[in-house]
Amino acid sequence: DDDDDDDGDDGGGTGVCPTFELPAGTVCLMYSECGQCNDGTDNDFDGLIDCDDPNCVGDPACPEAENCADGLDNDGNGLADCADRACQGNAACPERGNCNDGIDNDVDGPIDCADSDCFGTTVCPESLYCSDGLDNDNDGLVDCADPNCSGDPACPERGHCADGIDNDANGLADCADPVCFGAACPELCGDGFDNDLDSLPDCLDPDCVGDPACPELGNCVDAIDNDGDGLVDCRDPNCNCDAACPEASNCGDGFDNDCDGAVDCADADCTGNPLCPERGNCADGIDNDLDGAIDCADSECWEDAACACGRPTASP
Repeated sequence: DDDDDDDGDDGGGTGVCPTFELPAGTVCLMYSECGQCNDGTDNDFDGLIDCDDPNCVGDPACPEAENCADGLDNDGNGLADCADRACQGNAACPERGNCNDGIDNDVDGPIDCADSDCFGTTVCPESLYCSDGLDNDNDGLVDCADPNCSGDPACPERGHCADGIDNDANGLADCADPVCFGAACPELCGDGFDNDLDSLPDCLDPDCVGDPACPELGNCVDAIDNDGDGLVDCRDPNCNCDAACPEASNCGDGFDNDCDGAVDCADADCTGNPLCPERGNCADGIDNDLDGAIDCADSECWEDAACACGRPTASP
């Protein structure tokens, strides 16, 4: 039989698709996903069924909370999947991987970089979170203890004077930085500063006794036993040859202070020194007492064993 009706349909389904009206007033084509987003059918034959089809965006049958990994803004609020707060707590939206969206994705309280799940991620460097009490970059160093926070206003040098970090990025770390000087800092014995603020810098500070930076030599007039050997200044052989220890001032110490090979009274520099009378130095070739008579020619030496043969004799 011929199809002689006038509805435009030849029976093969190739005519114009009829339309129907949704309760909300939305008009959809018969072969459209629209309005049929929970029937399990690919109504528009585009290979996408129900809520997986962008045509279902905004359909009440497709809430975002139930479709958090489909790449669609299912509820039509401009936020897709894990970026939508409706997906908080959804297994498809862990905190890690969503560490800069401002959402507590796993609903455990901490958000983004404050959540330990985000520690060590590239979006959570320590340098951006230097006062949160967390080890954001997962390197074992928290906040100002992490060199990555050097220079951060939250990390001044004062208050962090023993962490080995130049916190204020001025080139001076810890007690080498003047802002740390005081009770918190022992004397650093070669930095040129009075670190402990006792008015005695470096080797002048008794705290530096025995420090390798403070040998006796070079510190021979500071009245300190710098090398801790019990001998102070020019009394210490280490000060021999130091310009601060001339022989003339040290004529009874048993040292060749000026390193000229002559010790004490045997050194012409000690001539006239009260510690060097002629008597007792009668064979040194020096006029020790500066009286014009040398050695055995000086009456002070006549009784000296060194002058037994040079003693004057009385006239007969």
